[in-house]
Amino acid sequence: MPAGERPSYIQQVEERLERREHKTWRDEWPQLWKKVAVAECIQFLVCSLDKYGLSYAPDEQATDLFSSLVDAYSLAQMFKQIDKATKGFADFARQQRWPMRAGRAVEQVRSNVEYYRSQGWEIYAYSYRPAYPARSVISDIFFNTVLGVGEDYFFKAPKEVELPEINAEERA
Repeated sequence: MPAGERPSYIQQVEERLERREHKTWRDEWPQLWKKVAVAECIQFLVCSLDKYGLSYAPDEQATDLFSSLVDAYSLAQMFKQIDKATKGFADFARQQRWPMRAGRAVEQVRSNVEYYRSQGWEIYAYSYRPAYPARSVISDIFFNTVLGVGEDYFFKAPKEVELPEINAEERA
């Protein structure tokens, strides 16, 4: 694409995103939501462990776990579970005489969620989005501009969110 046409192309893409003109948009948005939410969970996990001086390289185990959980739970609930698990893991790791694999924090998140489910307990959530790590630009654009759900992206699971009517002004 010639350099002169690029700004107009970008503007067209932005306009289409704002109007949510996608042929299979109803089918596509949940998968995009899931990918962004999983990435945010992993980023929060890495930052939470870093807060305790533990380094963690995200792996398939974390991706699989959060992929299975973000369909049923909000990011606020997942962040609360990650925070609880990393605090518990950091305390436990400090008491041990040998180094521990930080990936065990992921196992702790899984274990906690399974235990709460088996007991029929509610999984508590943050009442606010933690300032650190900062929300990504992709997350901000996708949830605010493209989907138009605002803060619901953090406080509700995808199945609980009602999207604003797509292209309502064009149908009227």
